[in-house]
Amino acid sequence: MHHLKKTLIASLFAACSASADSNWYQVEMIVFAHHDEAAEAEENWPDDVVLNYPARVKMLFDAIALPNAVDSEFNTTLDVEVPNLLELPPSEENSTSLLSPSSEVIAAAPMALLDQPLEETPAPLPLPFQRLEDSAKQLRPALQHLRRIDRYKPLFHEAWQQPLESRRRSPDILITGGEEYGSHFELEGTVKISVERYLHIDTDLWLHRFLPNFGQQSTFQVPELPSRAGSDLTSADSYSPFSFIVNEPYSVSRTVTLRQSRRMRSGEIHYLDHPLFGVIVLVTPLERD
Repeated sequence: MHHLKKTLIASLFAACSASADSNWYQVEMIVFAHHDEAAEAEENWPDDVVLNYPARVKMLFDAIALPNAVDSEFNTTLDVEVPNLLELPPSEENSTSLLSPSSEVIAAAPMALLDQPLEETPAPLPLPFQRLEDSAKQLRPALQHLRRIDRYKPLFHEAWQQPLESRRRSPDILITGGEEYGSHFELEGTVKISVERYLHIDTDLWLHRFLPNFGQQSTFQVPELPSRAGSDLTSADSYSPFSFIVNEPYSVSRTVTLRQSRRMRSGEIHYLDHPLFGVIVLVTPLERD
């Protein structure tokens, strides 16, 4: 019973903290590569690109990782224990099973109570930055359209909910996608969604091209990925600021960046363009009671 109480308390704590701010939005984003041979040949892509992560990075997490999730408002770990109700020992004080009450208990219950409809338990609200299921995504038709065209390659498609704050207070969110090359991905970088007078999106996304590493010196200095999913990372965390990928099986031969700031309207689809990749984003206000 002690474990059950702890579970209930943790659930209430999560629900209360998640509902503390009414300025909640659902964010959905697709990032895709655009294979354009003309752009590849004509553009003179710089080889002195400086890449770095912000001092504090928020990471999306799956629902299965809930016990290790970090509450965004209180910055504390939610230690949720889920007991196996089938293995709970029977109470010596009351051996009547709650799942199969005896006939005496049913007979003693007022008929008026038995006639009352059962209340449905509402589904738990997602925690901030928890990846949503595909059924909650509204841009699936756009994703299917991209997949039908050979020159487009979807790299990232996720949806999540979060309370929006000002640009100064809103966290940067880690984005990775595409093929994995050693400890890095085809797509890396961060996005920030914020609200002031209008909604804003700020992107710092990096599209890498990799080659097999035969010991050559990589032209690009690529920051190592933050590694503790489901938590906030700060500059005090122990990861090297740069990795030359000398010991990696692949070397970065080119990196292009999509660094844009865009004002948005809620409920409208917005597109951020680049010759080699693009972003489709939809931000929708939520009612979280």
